[in-house]
Amino acid sequence: MAMPAACLAALLALATPAADAQPDATAQFEKFCTGVFGAQKEPLVYTAFGAELKLLDEGLWVHASERSACIAFETNLPARAHVDYGPTTDYGTSTPEAARHHYLHLHHLAGLKPGTQYHYRIVATDERGRRVAGPDATLSTRPMPDAIRIPGGIEGPPYILAKSGATYLVTQDLTIEGMAFDVPKSTRDVTLDLGGHTVVYDNRRWGPIPSGNFWDWIHKAQYGVRAMKATGLKILNGTLRQGQGNDAAQANSIGYNPIYANGCTGLEVAGLGVVYAGPQQIGIYNHWPGPDAHVHHNIFRDLGTAIVNRHGAGSRALLLAGSKSLRARVHHNLVARTRQSGLGGNQIRHNEVWIDSWATNSFGITPSDGCTAQGNRVLGGGYHVCGFGWANGITLRGNLVHLHGRKPTDRSGEYGDHESINGIRLTQYSGSKRPYEGNTYEGNLIIVQGSGGCQMRGVQFFSDPHVKNLVFRNNTVKAVALDGQTRQAACVVTQGLHGRTAQHLPILYEGNTFISNILNVRFGDYYGVGSNHQFVRCTFVRIGADPRYHTFLFEIGYPCKNHAIRDCTFQAGASPDSVKWVNDTADHDYAVQWTLTVNALPGAGVVVRDRAGRKVFSGDADEEGRLAVPIAQYTAKATGKVVHTPHTVSATRDGGTTDVQVTVDRAKTVTVKP
Repeated sequence: MAMPAACLAALLALATPAADAQPDATAQFEKFCTGVFGAQKEPLVYTAFGAELKLLDEGLWVHASERSACIAFETNLPARAHVDYGPTTDYGTSTPEAARHHYLHLHHLAGLKPGTQYHYRIVATDERGRRVAGPDATLSTRPMPDAIRIPGGIEGPPYILAKSGATYLVTQDLTIEGMAFDVPKSTRDVTLDLGGHTVVYDNRRWGPIPSGNFWDWIHKAQYGVRAMKATGLKILNGTLRQGQGNDAAQANSIGYNPIYANGCTGLEVAGLGVVYAGPQQIGIYNHWPGPDAHVHHNIFRDLGTAIVNRHGAGSRALLLAGSKSLRARVHHNLVARTRQSGLGGNQIRHNEVWIDSWATNSFGITPSDGCTAQGNRVLGGGYHVCGFGWANGITLRGNLVHLHGRKPTDRSGEYGDHESINGIRLTQYSGSKRPYEGNTYEGNLIIVQGSGGCQMRGVQFFSDPHVKNLVFRNNTVKAVALDGQTRQAACVVTQGLHGRTAQHLPILYEGNTFISNILNVRFGDYYGVGSNHQFVRCTFVRIGADPRYHTFLFEIGYPCKNHAIRDCTFQAGASPDSVKWVNDTADHDYAVQWTLTVNALPGAGVVVRDRAGRKVFSGDADEEGRLAVPIAQYTAKATGKVVHTPHTVSATRDGGTTDVQVTVDRAKTVTVKP
């Protein structure tokens, strides 16, 4: 089958390291990903997303240009995919497949004829070799007689896209020493269609940009596209690739981003391959954006390793700086590799982010306040990875986080010989009163595994007086230590600021499954020690036969207390009594509780006392005479177990009282009537 030259060049640009990048690092990452990730290596992926490969209708996006098109789509399982296309249902041409299996796929069709209908078919093959082909479909290229052609239609480079309402169409691959495209201030409704071509920008070493001067950084950096306060700008259909100016030995290449937008409203970026390698690079830097940013169906590939400063912008695929409350839709983007962080926004759905962390705080997805993040996949490893960051009032639903620790030795030296992988995190820093209210995490699959003594946390939430109504519900978390060196691995680490222990509001874990071969819950660690973490109707599962296994662990001397284990199930060797107390005199405890349902007369006053006669509950039955109350069977402490049952339940109505004694060692119903 013939492969049009422009199509082949565009796709190879995504797969081949740019000049002076780090081919060894990127090749090692590709090998690492192929070796440890995938549904075949983790069967819970099949459980969560389906055993049979499918094309997902929601993920399909098609853009037809004059002589090119791009087709993006999504599969429910990792797959390698291509698009068959041609003037008839015989097709005749196929796009190349990616080197490894992905959930998201973007293919450019080049060498097409204007004003012509083409047939196409999507074909995907999963890791088992099972193949699925979509139905025959059609697209039609469109003549674009009014488009301003680049090169030829305007002077450049840089090409100044100054005509509001115009479409600028790239008609050939371009290699440019400096900036490729510049969109002036106040330009409206410009479309830049790369025509399926590859534009190499910053193809020269430019020397230092004066440090500390913001305007020098904006005006002297050599961007792929720079846009200043434009409205309705669209950038579509092709590849932006940083050239020889990406030299990792030069810290001065900060800011030479593929796309830099400042104060732009309604920016849309879609169907792009974005390839970069310079220090501190950001694939799309949308700086102080106006509302309605829309970034979708792109592939980001970070080929670099250098990070000048891990604080602030860091290096990432997409940064929406200053967009805390603005509408930013980010969906169906593949971040094939990022050395630091991935994506952010307000509506983040069905993205795929691969992290190769080189410094502290590499976040796969960074939500803004009020964000909903759904159906995303975050995978990878490295120096310090956090699958999802935190904000106020966020909802994370149906996401996959799969992280693998392998203890690399060529990364940041900030904390020495270190690797930490963390699925979902919320940290309240010392002295902060920042509110985090109403965060909901539901139906997510989180897998952390590793070797070489790496540190692994499935979830780490800080309990605090300003962390309110946090609910972690119906999730599955799996933590696996793959060798004897690795011990700091747990599905959950209950963190918090120890100075506020008495004020910690409850963190609720409800209906989750926690699976581990070494530790299900670590109550506090060196980074934070929290109290009042409540586990309700959760299932704790032990796998394997590692002799180091415990269901629970307390190891830090600060107070860590008022935890509850309520109506929980323990399987395959997990147990509510499988606990290790590193410090047997510390102020540590958790209560094993069960729900006691009381049947009484409607409106009856109900009092429950423990075996010592202490009142542990007082309340009224509802209009049907029912009441459900959590009752502690015992409290486990570092100094020993305190048993609270049997209990006496008293129901009073119309001057009469009835007492019933009950041993609360499982969820029970008791009737207390005259």
